[in-house]
Amino acid sequence: MLIPEILAPAGSPEALQAALEAGADAIYFGLDEGFNARARAANFPLEQLGEIVARIHRQRTRAYLALNTLIFESELETVRPILLAAGRAGVDALIVQDPAICWMARQLCPQVELHASTQMTISSPEGAALARQWGVSRVVLPRELSLQEIEKFVAHNPGVEIEVF
Repeated sequence: MLIPEILAPAGSPEALQAALEAGADAIYFGLDEGFNARARAANFPLEQLGEIVARIHRQRTRAYLALNTLIFESELETVRPILLAAGRAGVDALIVQDPAICWMARQLCPQVELHASTQMTISSPEGAALARQWGVSRVVLPRELSLQEIEKFVAHNPGVEIEVF
């Protein structure tokens, strides 16, 4: 039997503390450097990534870093040190939109799980199969899917973790 994971956002130090105190199983957050769809959140500085992940892990909680925006070719070298830092810090998963980040992460921090963001818009078994080829272990389904469509998606994607809002 699968047990659902309670995943909480942390858009500020106060929100991070609240999520930890509330007993979240996992926490997702973005960095000040950008490349995440959390523009209205306070986010966190890259220099503190190791400290933030260690704090989350001390509570036996998983740390997910949001890198869920399109990455333009001119930005790829800027993302490289973020991926390396995520691997060094022990980030448990990257929530990604751009397939290039999947490829780069497999090269630079292969121990970090990849979760396909809802922005990746994977809504079919075929899309999930493609994401699996990129190394994705979890798909965050689009909000537009009905309960019946989610049930069909799950039935046709054994072994793929599914996340819904």
